[in-house]
Amino acid sequence: MIETIHEGFRTAWRNLLLVPAQIAAWVIVCVLFLVLFVPPVWVMAASGVFAEFGNGDPSLLLGWLTAHKGAVGVLAAVLLVWTIAASIVFFFVQGGTIHCLARSARIEGTFEMAVFWEGGKRFWWPLTVLAGLWFQVILGIILLVGGLGFAAAWWAAGMAQQGSVGGAIVVGVLGVGSSVLLCLAAALLAGAYWVYGQVILVVDRTGGFGAFREGIKFVNGNFLRSIGFYLLLIVGLLAASMAMSAAAFPFSIIPVIGLFIQIPIQFAFMIAQIFLSIVMIASLVHYYLRLVSAPGAGVPVRTVEGGGT
Repeated sequence: MIETIHEGFRTAWRNLLLVPAQIAAWVIVCVLFLVLFVPPVWVMAASGVFAEFGNGDPSLLLGWLTAHKGAVGVLAAVLLVWTIAASIVFFFVQGGTIHCLARSARIEGTFEMAVFWEGGKRFWWPLTVLAGLWFQVILGIILLVGGLGFAAAWWAAGMAQQGSVGGAIVVGVLGVGSSVLLCLAAALLAGAYWVYGQVILVVDRTGGFGAFREGIKFVNGNFLRSIGFYLLLIVGLLAASMAMSAAAFPFSIIPVIGLFIQIPIQFAFMIAQIFLSIVMIASLVHYYLRLVSAPGAGVPVRTVEGGGT
């Protein structure tokens, strides 16, 4: 596993220009938000639409929504347009990123804009389909596990009202605790299905529905290895992020000048985090290519198409 991560670092370094591509995606999405939201909100504010919220009373929200259906419709339409545009941008960049990393992992090539552009155009829509499928699954998991936790809390509250405080504590701790643990386990599993599905989609070009099915099949067929490697990458990424936050914290408590020192440091850490996320994707690509070609891996050996220009 460690050797695969080393390969991921080398592949990510050969494709270092993917970092500004990721930053450009965030900039475009933020600019789109400003362009789409600021003008209508400015006009509504100037016309007094938001005057009812002057005292900050949350109870006025329902009445405001009922009284200003036109404004709500405009904001909902703008939000929908922005969500669609942001999804296209992000999935275009994600498709191009994985395509470049997969090609580089196979032939040890460096970043090429033509390859990135090809991957973005080819895979943004299948990635959208894949995300749509997993969104429904994750939403179902959240509702199910959250419902179990809410039911346990409700039951514990009823027991407490009846005077069974000890039983209420046991039911509350076990019920809510189990719900949280189940949610974390489900999030880990769904995350593994999602990231391996992206890799399979680009490497094997299976399409969104095919990647959804093959991602589940791949993880289940190599459960301990695939989940363990994914968890190792997640823990490493979180540890690196926490270390960078801890390193930047002392500058935040310096009056005045600390802000000016912290801004470039935070920007450098943001770039480092983006690079580490690319390393994670590259490592998953290498890991997948190793497993599908290893004898007795539990998954069929696939013929991977070339990704050159």
